[in-house]
Amino acid sequence: MKDFSSERALRFTESVIRDMTRVCIKHRGVNLAQGFPDFPAPAGIKEAAISAIREDFNQYAITWGTPALRQAIVQKFARYNGVEMDRRRRSLSPAGRRSA
Repeated sequence: MKDFSSERALRFTESVIRDMTRVCIKHRGVNLAQGFPDFPAPAGIKEAAISAIREDFNQYAITWGTPALRQAIVQKFARYNGVEMDRRRRSLSPAGRRSA
């Protein structure tokens, strides 16, 4: 069988996430590069996902996180660290591997 790949596809490299998974396994670390939970998702999370799909809520959030998420982060930070912050100026939610 003839091997066929486009020139553009031949330039693709492996995902950094896959590489980080190998490193994690090698060093018996906690893999934060991708999700492999060893427990079932809570029913509330499953229902929220189903609801979002039914409502066509299927877009990535803005890069720095939704206002509600940033507000929750700021509130938790205040509770745990005793530091008040403005969610509009001093908080963000990393958007994937290059931002985290």
